[in-house]
Amino acid sequence: MNSEINEPLAARLRHCAEIAGSGDNLARKSAIPRRTLEYYLTGQREPKASKLVAIADAVGVTVEWLVSGRGSMFPQPADFNRELFIECWQAVDALLDALGEKKAGKQRISLVFQVYDECIVEKAGGRGLDMANVIRLVKKTG
Repeated sequence: MNSEINEPLAARLRHCAEIAGSGDNLARKSAIPRRTLEYYLTGQREPKASKLVAIADAVGVTVEWLVSGRGSMFPQPADFNRELFIECWQAVDALLDALGEKKAGKQRISLVFQVYDECIVEKAGGRGLDMANVIRLVKKTG
């Protein structure tokens, strides 16, 4: 196949090589000869399904994303509630903005996950996102 047809797949494969740290690392982790992998990375050849699975497993991406570019790039836990997580993230962002607090990087994401964890417990009890809990957690991490 020509490389133009394979470019989206080749681009995702190159991204996998970046995740692995290099093409050499990806070849080693997936047990695919480096020369063969280079053909895949440049779009000169299309890997068979077994090779795509080996590459996905080597770097922890989903086969669906690798093959089609659709779906989540990384597997999500079966009980992960994406909509609730987004709602928690937005609530934390809004509260931090309202309070004029600057939390970035790991501190911010840690706070979002703390709120999410409490929301899961609240949701199981028939309640939803409780802003009082969000405020308490934000002030606790202050």
